[in-house]
Amino acid sequence: MSTNSQMKQEKGENWAVLVSASRYWFNYRHSTNALIFYQKLRQNGFPDERIILMLGDDVAGNSRNRFPNQIYHSEELKQNLFSQEIQVDYKGRAVSKESFKNLLIGEYPEWLTLEKRLNSDSKSNVFVFLTGHGGDNFFKFQDFDEMTSSELASIFAQMHQRKRFGQLLFVMD
Repeated sequence: MSTNSQMKQEKGENWAVLVSASRYWFNYRHSTNALIFYQKLRQNGFPDERIILMLGDDVAGNSRNRFPNQIYHSEELKQNLFSQEIQVDYKGRAVSKESFKNLLIGEYPEWLTLEKRLNSDSKSNVFVFLTGHGGDNFFKFQDFDEMTSSELASIFAQMHQRKRFGQLLFVMD
């Protein structure tokens, strides 16, 4: 008979990495996209300690925001996506190609003082969502640092090699 901790280890844990890699007010929708996933995960019982939220810009605090410290995905203003419970783990310049890569493969440089880590293992289910600007075979971080599709594939290969997931779902917008 297995104990609860053994059963949990056998099943693995679910993790999510949600990234809005854009800057500037006119990219409001990218923060909104990431926050919609964040809210849906939380509403379905996903614990915040296993959601890593990376927002490239503070659109909630932007002086152009008519609703300070709030973010809505539609003009009906039905749900504030940026509620008090939101924990932004990486923000501003900390949202970079390098920090994204390091987070996924599990390498944390000494200068990185953020506590949120992707503590996944070979039995974990990992959901990675990227939203921002890009084009054929590239994605931009902070509107200037490009990650190629080959670099992204290499990151996922390194994650697999280091046994950082059992299953991985990658979605890019």
